[in-house]
Amino acid sequence: MTISDRLSYYWSIQVAKIIANKTKIFLENQKDLTSGDDTCLENNWEEYCVQVQGEESIAWDFYMAHIESLFQGFYNELPREQQFTLWLESEDGQDWYWQDENRDNMEFTYEQAPVFFDDCVKLIMSELNEIAINFENDNITNYIEYNCNGIENDELEEEDE
Repeated sequence: MTISDRLSYYWSIQVAKIIANKTKIFLENQKDLTSGDDTCLENNWEEYCVQVQGEESIAWDFYMAHIESLFQGFYNELPREQQFTLWLESEDGQDWYWQDENRDNMEFTYEQAPVFFDDCVKLIMSELNEIAINFENDNITNYIEYNCNGIENDELEEEDE
């Protein structure tokens, strides 16, 4: 990997992190929880973290569609150069780059690249999931370990038997 390849990768991850962090903040401010009013979770970010950490709910597809629409909005706010930087690390972006006529083009402008948002979702989602997997607070612990009621989930399963 050349220095320019490493720099390109580094900056694409930075752009993905910008979108992931904006998405996290947006979800933290949303309170329309799919798990109901009686949950110990306080916002949509905590619900998403619980799902990523192993409690995927029936609302997972709804979350994915909602999150991708947030990604799209934040992506559209980016300057073309940042969109290109992010896209360049996608599979299609890499294929485009490694075509000799593109890689060696000294007359290149960002407008020449066929940049598509859909190609960038995987990289942004990876960054968001990394944040969610490592995010912890008392509400998430209480939900995962105690089902929001102070009784460990293992004890609940024993009571059901």
